[in-house]
Amino acid sequence: MMSKYFWLRESWVLDHTGVVAPEIEEEIDFFKGQLIDGQGFDKPLVFETSYKSGARPHHYFDYATSIPVVSGLFVEALGSVGIDNFQLFPAVLRNSKEGVEWENYFAFNVLGMVDATDLASSQYSEIMKGNREGMSSLGSFTVLALKREKTQGLFFFREPHAGCLVMAERQIRDLLRSQPEEGFGLLCHEVIMT
Repeated sequence: MMSKYFWLRESWVLDHTGVVAPEIEEEIDFFKGQLIDGQGFDKPLVFETSYKSGARPHHYFDYATSIPVVSGLFVEALGSVGIDNFQLFPAVLRNSKEGVEWENYFAFNVLGMVDATDLASSQYSEIMKGNREGMSSLGSFTVLALKREKTQGLFFFREPHAGCLVMAERQIRDLLRSQPEEGFGLLCHEVIMT
């Protein structure tokens, strides 16, 4: 059977999905797919959140944050199927106003950037036009296509064209949809394979 891929995103339809990443040195980038040496920021990284005391935060945050953060349960699920091309840095979610925090979270750096995007077969919505002074346009993919031969049979990677989204092969998507009972807080969008 040929592999199908899905882009993974935090579900923005859930309540209290927001986390605010701590400030770190500007040259440290969790979306490049490259190894980070772990210098230039305190550990654990503290992510401010609006979750209330007694709440159960979901397990995957990458929407509107400069540093993706995942739960230990998410990491265990990936490890259970041999996915290990990522770096983890200790993190906590904290609601400073209520004085509560959630441990067993990690700043999540996916290692590996694969340029497999088939731009001609993808669909893109321009949100804001670029200008002559050099500002590029801003937009988002509504349909993303990947060139099958360029995915190299990898199961889990970032791609550079659509905001450095995480791509997961169907087996990984199925695992992440099946557990835990309340779900990981993910949306999985199927991509077109060309």
